[in-house]
Amino acid sequence: MTFTFLFEHFAVSKTSILSDMRTPKEDDNTHKTYLAYLPLMSACRPDWDKETLERKTFCLISVMQQSFLRHDVIRRLYGIDLTVPEERRAYHRAILHDILGEGL
Repeated sequence: MTFTFLFEHFAVSKTSILSDMRTPKEDDNTHKTYLAYLPLMSACRPDWDKETLERKTFCLISVMQQSFLRHDVIRRLYGIDLTVPEERRAYHRAILHDILGEGL
């Protein structure tokens, strides 16, 4: 849902992500998203220790943000149009498998 939200609210999402990157804060939207994802990632991988969980959750949030910001590059390089919901879901599923592991 987060990845879809970014594309459905493109201008606001882009502004928010770029602002968070420019001046990161403990309570910015990126950090709030990270905190929301921690329990989800933990539920998917209860076998991970705290450090792994936090690192991989950060990776997931970062990949979603960069993929969103660089969606034109992804389309040119890989032929994946992230503005198309079906292609976005497939890409996101692949990213989740990359980060969470193939068996999930």
